[in-house]
Amino acid sequence: MKNLVLVLLFCSPLTAGFAQCYSQIALIYAPTPIAGTVVAPTDDGFTPAIPIGFNFCFYGAGYDSLYIGTNGLVTFSPTTGTWAITQPIPNITAVPRNCIMAPWQDLSVLGGTISYVLTGISPNRMFVVDFDSVLMYSCTTMVYHGQIKLFETTNVIETHIGTKALCSTWNAGRAIHGLHNAQGTMASVVPGRNFPNTWITGNEGMQFNPTCNVCQGSGVDENNTDSDITVYPNPSSGIFHVFSGNSDLTSVKIMSADGKLLKVAHLDKAIEEIDLDLSGYAKGVYFLEIRTKKGAPLYRKLLLTSD
Repeated sequence: MKNLVLVLLFCSPLTAGFAQCYSQIALIYAPTPIAGTVVAPTDDGFTPAIPIGFNFCFYGAGYDSLYIGTNGLVTFSPTTGTWAITQPIPNITAVPRNCIMAPWQDLSVLGGTISYVLTGISPNRMFVVDFDSVLMYSCTTMVYHGQIKLFETTNVIETHIGTKALCSTWNAGRAIHGLHNAQGTMASVVPGRNFPNTWITGNEGMQFNPTCNVCQGSGVDENNTDSDITVYPNPSSGIFHVFSGNSDLTSVKIMSADGKLLKVAHLDKAIEEIDLDLSGYAKGVYFLEIRTKKGAPLYRKLLLTSD
């Protein structure tokens, strides 16, 4: 039996909306159809460590496993179950930390399915956690549908929420949507979705793109082997350029964050610069594989800011 204890806090304006070390881009709702491995943690509990299948960088630390919690979140370190939402994030005393809240809300294990799957081909695999028709605690006529997606190499995080209702009779309807670092000192919170706010949503996606604290040796190295490769403007509204200062380009591949090949530009003549166009594509992170006459592929990340 859960005993509800209310803790009244005053939220400063600084905790109302954070985007520390991650930029946020709204996406079209696009859950990945999966037939994954079903998990069954106890109420307010977490699974044992689950291998991700690749190294994933989160707030500057690399992880090869995670823990799925019943209350709409995953963590990258062991934690105890919790359901009472009484403080905003970031907060050094708030739990859970080192986690993705998609959102964090009190759910019931008495209905619905929680599962996970690893899909794709290295180095563009995706780990998906799926919450399918999971009941809201104390409001069991309401359900939550949502997914958390982790992308290999880019370390991008996506949350896709199909249905998020408001159970006002429990936890005062509170739910937090965002990322929280291990120390409780940094967070990236979707505006309006921190304690003590209440909200509803449906059929929406959100992408969190890492902008700092990149793990050594992980992700798309913007300064790898050939510093004369330049992609500009970046971020781009659609049209961008790839320039090689010391070797002729031979090809450029453009891939989505989940590794789908979108375009290939093969160059039949010596050229140091090429103009490319992603106008009409959805805003978000794209992945470039660039080859020059030196042979070895180079990788760059492009942020598309409009569609």
